[in-house]
Amino acid sequence: MSAAPRSARDEILLNVRAALRTARIPADDSTTPASAPRSPLESQPPVAWRARFLAELALLGVTVHEAPDEIAVADRVVTLIGTRRLLAWPDPALPAAVAARLSLLPAGQRLAAAAPRSELATAEIGLTTVDAAVAETGSLLLVSSADHPRTASMLPPLHVAIVRGRDLLPTFRAALERLRDRIPLASALHLITGPSRTADIELQLTLGVHGPGALVVVLGP
Repeated sequence: MSAAPRSARDEILLNVRAALRTARIPADDSTTPASAPRSPLESQPPVAWRARFLAELALLGVTVHEAPDEIAVADRVVTLIGTRRLLAWPDPALPAAVAARLSLLPAGQRLAAAAPRSELATAEIGLTTVDAAVAETGSLLLVSSADHPRTASMLPPLHVAIVRGRDLLPTFRAALERLRDRIPLASALHLITGPSRTADIELQLTLGVHGPGALVVVLGP
C-alpha cells in the first residue's frame, strides 16, 4: 500500500528536522575580525563636524537656531516656548540658564513628567537636551532614563532639542563609544533623524504620525 502524499507543511517540517540533525555550532574562532573603515570626518576638527551637522539638518528640514552662549540658548528656548504647554526634561538634565528661565513660566504652563497621561497629551512642545549628536547624519541620540523621560521627545507635536558643543560627535560609531556604559542601563535608546516620517498610508509621506511633526535644534557653544 503506497504512503499518502506529503503535504507542503510536512515537507517543510521534514526539511527543518533534517537541518537540525546536521546543524553544527561553529568552532570558536579567535581571529579578530577586521575593523570597519572609519569615516574621514573622524579625523577632521570639530569645526568640520559642526558644519556637516548643520548641512545634514538642513537636508532633513530641521529648523536650527545657533546661539553663542548659554544665555542666548535660554533666550531662544523661551522664545520658542512662548505660551505653549511645555513638557521638558527635569531641570538637572537641562542647562542651568535654561532651567532658571523655565522657573519663571506661569504656573501650569510646564507639565510635570509624572502627570496623568491625559494631561501629558495636552503638551504642545517638548524640550530636551541630547546625549549625543551625530554630525555625519544630523541625528540626535537620547538615552531614556528616569531623568530623561522619552515622553518629552516623542509625545508633543514639536520637539525642541538643545545641542551643546560637547555633545556633537562625528559619527554614529563615536556616539556609541561615548554612550557605551550608559546604554545597558537605559530603558531605550532613541535615534532621532529629523521629524517623524511615515509612508505607510498609500505610500504618501506624512509627518508627525509616530512622533513630533517638527523638530527644532538650538545649537549652543
